Amino acid sequence: MPLEDDPTLHLGSAADCRSRFLSLRAQGVVPYGLDTGVVLMADERSIASLNEFDERNPPHVWAVDVEYDPETKDYPAGYEGVFEVRTHALIHGLYVALGSGFMNPVEVWELTQRYKREGVVGREEVERGHDEL
Repeated sequence: MPLEDDPTLHLGSAADCRSRFLSLRAQGVVPYGLDTGVVLMADERSIASLNEFDERNPPHVWAVDVEYDPETKDYPAGYEGVFEVRTHALIHGLYVALGSGFMNPVEVWELTQRYKREGVVGREEVERGHDEL
């Protein structure tokens, strides 16, 4: 999986990440099988989650929906085109769901949010949604 470690991206936003990915896609440099509809983004909080064990900040990165465009598409309430993905769900969950075409980014987000709507409380709510991916 290609990683882009570009100092100009430091403190960039999800919109910047999305724009950069779309530019790379247009140039034809996104490898086959990796254009899944999201690009993964790490910010200071997610990098800290990977470096230090903290139950309040479990290991995660952000999935940025590269097609997110609220001006031309309707989305469920609360969906902002960026959502947290726990690292344990990246390969066998997120990649399989999106790469196979079984789900789209909005459906993945809805799955990770389902337990919050059903009233499951605490850390388990997000873990269950990620485990179902």
